[in-house]
Amino acid sequence: LGQTDFSHITVNDICAAAAVSRATFYSYFEDKYQLVVYCIEEFERRINASADTASVRDVLSKTLTAIDESRQVFRNLFLGDGNKELERMLHLMLVEHCARDLKKQQQEGKEFDVPIHMSAVFLAAGVSYLIIWWISGGFALSKDEMLAHLVAMAEGETAQ
Repeated sequence: LGQTDFSHITVNDICAAAAVSRATFYSYFEDKYQLVVYCIEEFERRINASADTASVRDVLSKTLTAIDESRQVFRNLFLGDGNKELERMLHLMLVEHCARDLKKQQQEGKEFDVPIHMSAVFLAAGVSYLIIWWISGGFALSKDEMLAHLVAMAEGETAQ
């Protein structure tokens, strides 16, 4: 994935790079898409390791750092053909974290006019789309700039 768009990678390519037979590959995964889902789930598990106590800022920071450290891999994953499932997975991960953070704020006494889940879906959609925009734009903003802007928007700050 560091060199080739995901849509152009074959199971044979994966097996050759991993030095495993096709039979071994298929004993673990149905196809290359299931392998990517597994990898994204592992990525999510790492991000979620401290999720119960982590703020949205912490989750965004970990996510942006991981993407920034593997720019070409994420570019090839999200900008190639068939990236909708990956976008959906990113969105759902962010919805979960946003909802958790909003519930925590509610428990601390903050009142919301909009249902928490609806707010979480809205915030996560914006954040996930902006992350994909960041990737597709060639990482024009630094990771720290991107984090600062996303956190500001998530906290309700708007353009001046």
